[in-house]
Amino acid sequence: METTTPKSSYMLCATPRTGSYLLCEGLQHTGMAGVPNEYLSVGFEKYWRPRWGVKTYDEYLARVTKTGSTPNGVFGVKVHPVQFAYFGRQASGKSTTSPTERRELFERSFPGARYVWMRRRDKLLQGISYARALQSRVWWNAEKPPSPYDPPRPDAVRFDRALLERCVTQMHVEEHVWSDYFEANGIEPLQVDYEDLVQDPLAAVRDVVAHLDLKLPDDFSLPPTKFKRQADSTTETWRLQLTDAVVAEPAIRLVDPPAARPAGAPPAKKQSRGTKAAAPATGAPAAEQNVVVRESSDAAAAEPSDQSKEPPIRLEDVLASRRWWRGTTPISYVRAENVFIPSVYEAMADQFRSMHTEGQMQRNLPGYDASAVPITSTNVRAFGVLASRAWHDLWSELFGANCTGELNITLHHHAKGSASGSPHNDLNPGFFLEDHRNEEGIIISDPQFCNYRSGWTYSGTPPVERMRAVALLFYLANNEHYGVGWGGETGFYRTGSDLVNRPVTAVPAINNSLVAFECTPFSYHSFISNTRDERNCVAMWLHRAKDDVVQRWGERTIVGW
Repeated sequence: METTTPKSSYMLCATPRTGSYLLCEGLQHTGMAGVPNEYLSVGFEKYWRPRWGVKTYDEYLARVTKTGSTPNGVFGVKVHPVQFAYFGRQASGKSTTSPTERRELFERSFPGARYVWMRRRDKLLQGISYARALQSRVWWNAEKPPSPYDPPRPDAVRFDRALLERCVTQMHVEEHVWSDYFEANGIEPLQVDYEDLVQDPLAAVRDVVAHLDLKLPDDFSLPPTKFKRQADSTTETWRLQLTDAVVAEPAIRLVDPPAARPAGAPPAKKQSRGTKAAAPATGAPAAEQNVVVRESSDAAAAEPSDQSKEPPIRLEDVLASRRWWRGTTPISYVRAENVFIPSVYEAMADQFRSMHTEGQMQRNLPGYDASAVPITSTNVRAFGVLASRAWHDLWSELFGANCTGELNITLHHHAKGSASGSPHNDLNPGFFLEDHRNEEGIIISDPQFCNYRSGWTYSGTPPVERMRAVALLFYLANNEHYGVGWGGETGFYRTGSDLVNRPVTAVPAINNSLVAFECTPFSYHSFISNTRDERNCVAMWLHRAKDDVVQRWGERTIVGW
């Protein structure tokens, strides 16, 4: 008789194109290792909830438990990172959950949990496979698909370098999501690599069964699989076409954010504690390498002179992830996910939603199909970390930009279907009032006192002219399913004349993630139309002295308003 509460559970922690359904098929054949499927995905829930006649999420999970269990009380489920994030939101009622919270929620519903980490060593082939599946909607070569999907369109398959590079990058990102989850929870999962699985499915099945403290009969065998290998000559052709985009990964750089220093003082000398990384496996992506962000216990934590004021923000108290990526194609940029701890991120997302709902955002950005509202010293509240000296100095150091303490911070809202922008480089001037510098030596642009673009001031006080040095986009309050193919990405380009819908690299608008880059004559980027949902972010710029730009690139490179 089937149980409704499992005696033991396991999660296949997968990323796309790692052979997870092949392993699920083999585990189901054992009759003792559960019936794993993508029960926690939004698509599976929307399809089965009305057919099962369940109303609440708890009722849905109860039905899932029964469906995914074998008579011996073992429950199995296959989960991708975006599906696990959706589960966390549904089970907790919160907009985001930390890795430790998600583990608690999962094991509350599915006790005795074990974890199997499904990986693929060749990320280039994994990305190619994912891109082809996105284009064709053909996710399996089998007589009967494991679950309903959109109608296939095999004639849509074509070589798309930008899509392929984004897909390879996403495979790395999703694998890091799982590694961070295991690290945060002290979990040592059983690892199953795609390359080993396809060579010997029975051995992989036996490994998982043993991991569950079960034993298969010695004479157990698997029937022929219904799945057929999808890689073909097109896969190899695309791999060769991408070869010129594949380079060895440089050394991992360990960066210490500097301590607070007086406004206008030169940045501390950058310290690189990295050693040369091991040569990557064939197919390593050109796009990104690890950047580990570290901070000493006393960094940016000097005691304020006025004890009645709050002490400066310590980044070590608010950063959730220290594994960031430095991209090199087509420009140098830094990207990070799970940037802030949940309480900090949720406060920013809540303030963003409130300011949008209250109608504070206006369509006052010439040439941009978006509405916006500036963050100033009077409404900074939850965004205080972005306006802190510690945050400013971290980015000044990472890009070696010698930033001078001036910030422009704006909330951007793109309604669904907003028009794409055009590639531009952000090497623009900005004007500030020097007497508005705060106790940390930071000036936050405020249009009530000084027009950022023109320098016009209400008081008549002459402003100081600075140049944009570092641009940073922090994504928040978006649909949790934002990823490759959703639109709303930030695209990077080789020239200002490139087609906006053909970026070399594109960064998806994933909540609590960011992308940052130095503003140079070559830092071409653009918003790409958000075809599926609204897209929200914080856009901020750090600034440098005009002489720095003139000496480095010449005055003619500065783009006026």
